[in-house]
Amino acid sequence: MNGLRAVGFSLLFLTACGESGEALERLPHEPPRAPEKVAPKAARPALIQTPSWSSSIDVPSAKELSDRARSELAHSPVPVLVVAEAKLLRAAILTTGPHWYAVAAKDGGLTVALHGTRLAYDYPEIPTAHGRSTVRGRPAFFTENEGIVSASWVENGVAYALDLECFDRHDARCHGAEYLLTLAEKLRYVGGEGSAR
Repeated sequence: MNGLRAVGFSLLFLTACGESGEALERLPHEPPRAPEKVAPKAARPALIQTPSWSSSIDVPSAKELSDRARSELAHSPVPVLVVAEAKLLRAAILTTGPHWYAVAAKDGGLTVALHGTRLAYDYPEIPTAHGRSTVRGRPAFFTENEGIVSASWVENGVAYALDLECFDRHDARCHGAEYLLTLAEKLRYVGGEGSAR
């Protein structure tokens, strides 16, 4: 039994029983209080950003995607960036939603995931934070947690996040920002629903 649980259980037992182990006299039961009514918080309004669409698609990268991934491109409400490495492009699984897209691929012991969203929420009570790192020439946040390294930034009105996860915890690619930033510089625009505008 977990030490803290054991101590907690012992204290509960001693509280309920005297030194002889006999049950202590119980206090009269208090009637339950009616739960306090808490006014629901007003829903925070969502801000839907209008992305900037590029007219130049990286055709070689788009051609490396599977037929299924290419057909999903037309449904993305935000510009789709992908890592321009042939193995990752061929293995890429692309999904889209009303305000986002996500693409993920595995290459050996590495999983690369990238998603972008045009949806944002305003928190006027929280000061604006600016990333101390730089990705693709833009301020970015870099995190490293439990073998996953991530970078997030805003580009052309879209919030992007690039994540790397290694199967082997000793894999140098998932320690520090170096390899993540190398992949970020290889991101290429391959389309989206606004590419035909």
